[in-house]
Amino acid sequence: MLGNYKKELIKVYEEARPVVARPEGNEEGKIRRVFYEDRKRNKGERFEKFHSVKNNIQNLTDEFFKGLLPKELDAEYKIGLTFNLSQQPWVFIHNDNNSRPTLSSSVFMGVNLNIDGLDKSNDNCDFESKKGYSLWIGIGITGVKQRDMYNNRISLINRMKQVIGEELENGFYFVESKEDNVGIAIRKDSRIEETFEEDLKYLSELYLKFVGSDAKCDISKNTIIKANTNSKALSYVYDNYLKHLDENSYSIVTYSPDYRLFLENISLILKMAINNPKEEYYLVINDLNAFDNSYLSEFKMMLYRNYIYSLNNVYLSRIIYKEDNRKVFLPNNLFVVFTSTLSSERKEIEETLNAINIE
Repeated sequence: MLGNYKKELIKVYEEARPVVARPEGNEEGKIRRVFYEDRKRNKGERFEKFHSVKNNIQNLTDEFFKGLLPKELDAEYKIGLTFNLSQQPWVFIHNDNNSRPTLSSSVFMGVNLNIDGLDKSNDNCDFESKKGYSLWIGIGITGVKQRDMYNNRISLINRMKQVIGEELENGFYFVESKEDNVGIAIRKDSRIEETFEEDLKYLSELYLKFVGSDAKCDISKNTIIKANTNSKALSYVYDNYLKHLDENSYSIVTYSPDYRLFLENISLILKMAINNPKEEYYLVINDLNAFDNSYLSEFKMMLYRNYIYSLNNVYLSRIIYKEDNRKVFLPNNLFVVFTSTLSSERKEIEETLNAINIE
């Protein structure tokens, strides 16, 4: 089926080539400027033909992927500005909902069709020699500096391992090489087109499991204990959560005007939990009433426990990962418990917590 889809794509490209392809003798930069001018005016033969071909290819893509993808996913063909100068065409697969993701920030699937000949101006390209495909899950690179892409990708991989597990099947692998500076986190390259449907199904399951987990706010491991006095709430936490734990498995953090000291205090147990994913750890934030709102507004993002929200703090990233600009997430094995009084109302953070009231 994949081979037939490619052949149909090639037919559409070939029909468009006489109008869309680069005229002989023109420089690439000049052609790009000409096409941009056509696009700004919303007219011009090249512009109109481009959109006509784009619609035809999207119709082919809709028909091909309709029977292969789960109903929750949608496929969009990425054709580039001009056929002969664009990057390799690919298919953008995403959650089909009202809040459509953007390439700049969201996690999405991609399919590269390995038909590089479509991007060449040489009419003698041997399209049939371009076999195989690449399937992957990644994040967009728009607006992200290349030097930061590795950190973003590794953060995504770490989060994925927590949600979908560390072992992948069917030849897929986590892209953890530091030399690879693109946003692809999971990948498989294959020249055997007969396995495409099976691989697409497997990767779709991984993707839906991951984005399904991260689409909702998982706050089941965040708790606030309220009592008449904060000391009573803290005693309850010790008796019901900490008493039987090794002292290295939990940390009790109290308010300090020095924000760096606060980050340093939470980083100790956070780093332990990240480095030991099979062990359980507890972070106790003692006396929520005492904490400054500026602390909580930043820390609150982590409590949603999904890939969208993290703590982007250079100081904390350096402590935990010895790197700048690495996203920091709460791992699933770290339980966060706040103590407070019954009269306290800190709505700006309590919406992310499960409340237990002690009379």
